[in-house]
Amino acid sequence: MVDFRERWLTRGQELVAALGLPLTVDVANDPFFGRAGRMMKVNQRDQGLKFELLVPVNSEENPTACLSFNYHQDHFGKTWGIVTREGETAHTACVASASSASRSPCSATTAWT
Repeated sequence: MVDFRERWLTRGQELVAALGLPLTVDVANDPFFGRAGRMMKVNQRDQGLKFELLVPVNSEENPTACLSFNYHQDHFGKTWGIVTREGETAHTACVASASSASRSPCSATTAWT
């Protein structure tokens, strides 16, 4: 799954660069964990589970996350009973683009092994 995410991270950078836009990629975390999830937020960043491709739409100081590259480990495999051909809990990853106004996903590509 990490290979899937890395391939899409490269593709995303190539796409945005081909559009002539400046970009950076940075480690990120999901914003929905709240106060009770501080450790989850720290762990997600420390383990490098989420990266965002950032474009300075409004400013260099506060760039917009245009693409997100995520590795979920076995979270969704356990949650939804997704298994591999060998019967093991599947690991998943996804790539999503977001609208800058709502920051909600407008498209996603997901894989599991």
